Amino acid sequence: MSKFQKLPTTEYGFQAIREDGLLYVDKTKQLLRLLDEGKYLFLSRPRRFGKSMLVTTLKALFEGKKTLFEGLYLYDKWKWQEHPVIRLDFSVMVYSSSKEEFEEDILSLLKSIALQYKVKVIGNHYKNYLRNLMIALHQKIGRKVVVLIDEYDKPITDFINRPTKANKNRDILKEFYTTLKGEHESLHKVFVTGVSKLAKVSVFSGMNNVDDLSLMPELNDVVGLTQEELEGNFADYLTALGQKFNLPYTELIAAVKHWYNGYSWDGINKIYNPYSIVHLCNRLEFNNFWFQSGTPTLLIDLIIQKAHGVSEDLKKEPIEYENIQVGKDIFDSAELHNLSVEGLLFQTGYLTITEIKHENLTPYYTLNYPNHEVKWSFVAQIIEKYAKMPKYEIQTGALRMRQALRLFNPKEFLKLLRAYFAVIPYQLRESANEAYYHSLFHMVFTLIGIDMLSERATMDGRIDGVLEFDDKLYIIEFKFARKGTMETLVKRALNQIEEKEYAATYASSSKKIYLLGVGFLEKTQKGVEKSKLLIDCKLEQWKTPESLLDNV
Repeated sequence: MSKFQKLPTTEYGFQAIREDGLLYVDKTKQLLRLLDEGKYLFLSRPRRFGKSMLVTTLKALFEGKKTLFEGLYLYDKWKWQEHPVIRLDFSVMVYSSSKEEFEEDILSLLKSIALQYKVKVIGNHYKNYLRNLMIALHQKIGRKVVVLIDEYDKPITDFINRPTKANKNRDILKEFYTTLKGEHESLHKVFVTGVSKLAKVSVFSGMNNVDDLSLMPELNDVVGLTQEELEGNFADYLTALGQKFNLPYTELIAAVKHWYNGYSWDGINKIYNPYSIVHLCNRLEFNNFWFQSGTPTLLIDLIIQKAHGVSEDLKKEPIEYENIQVGKDIFDSAELHNLSVEGLLFQTGYLTITEIKHENLTPYYTLNYPNHEVKWSFVAQIIEKYAKMPKYEIQTGALRMRQALRLFNPKEFLKLLRAYFAVIPYQLRESANEAYYHSLFHMVFTLIGIDMLSERATMDGRIDGVLEFDDKLYIIEFKFARKGTMETLVKRALNQIEEKEYAATYASSSKKIYLLGVGFLEKTQKGVEKSKLLIDCKLEQWKTPESLLDNV
């Protein structure tokens, strides 16, 4: 791979990438649009999505390092002037211990900037020092100061489950931004990035005129990769990837889209996570790169809590985090004591906007998992806690179940299905219902790599699930009961598929269509305190009714 342009697989800044000749996707056209939006700017995007690259690009731009931009879009479109730049990355600061240490670390970084610019600044507290530093830089350079803040929310989001600590860090940040606003006359531009909007209003209350660019359609692709950027910049790597897997180019692109495309902040144009694409091309293999780089267990715990909630009105099964319709308020600031799971999932990149509609001129949004990487990985994490099953068993079992369905081996499939549910603790099953088992079954099939069209609507009802292979198709109905017989339960499931004519939707398909009835029977045994979970299924091949043959 040495003949290809080297990829920035580690944390490179813009200047290092350009000086070392690494691959850089030109985002300077979008950057110009961003800088047109105002003086105080805020952008939220998920972790490892290119925010730090954007910040370091802005730093080089405002420092007037014109040679670094040679060959890029804005090279001859920018009025090159040197501004003093204060860049702070809150993700690398010492904020996990005491308030004093956090404040001292901010002061230490400000002092290093003063040393870099060779200005003498007086002040024993970061607030006074920041104020005096901006004035000194303005006077020395003769132009106003640019302040760039990366990961503003890290000292807060790292302590979501410790509200007292999070609130203390938030108060420090609030004082920091209040100090910035106080020196308005010395400021040229303030640009702030972060993952979430947690307490954004209270943090920025000292700068009440901050423009939030996060959902602006014009800036949907200010970070991340478009389809055109992917194919134009990574062509050699994509060719090598297709050769490795013996895939024609169109099939390869379809696979890359399935795995990594799908992020959107306008509900129309889709974006790739650059972290996943760089690692895909560097390693020439499909894997869960972004997800493995760090997923907060808090999100998984919140979803499990929702699923096992005491109140039926508040319960929410894991599969209900697809096709969620929400109002715009869910994207705005949230207080730590009143967190929205959906809002957190969106802000952290596990859900994205797939559609925007309007009701009486008010927008509402549909949220979904962006792609296979996120959905597969997230579901595996949920099952690990939801069903109390070790991850290695989850992955191995999923591969074997996929093979059993592909080879049409119902006995092996049923054996593996029972193994998944056998490890569910009795305490979790006590309050289980059909939705619980439906949800877990849905997640299992997600791991197999098959899109499960849960609750797919037809004219006569809703199909519990549809599983599709190259040569065959399964239509699934689930039934759960605490009394009766398994035979009756499975028969009810198959009868519903037949009576509702679910298979008729696929009558024109050349694939073999199978009807799969699945029963979960929670059986109480005499003299035994704990109930026993019985699982069975039955497969039948669907035969096209004569009434439909004329149309097939």
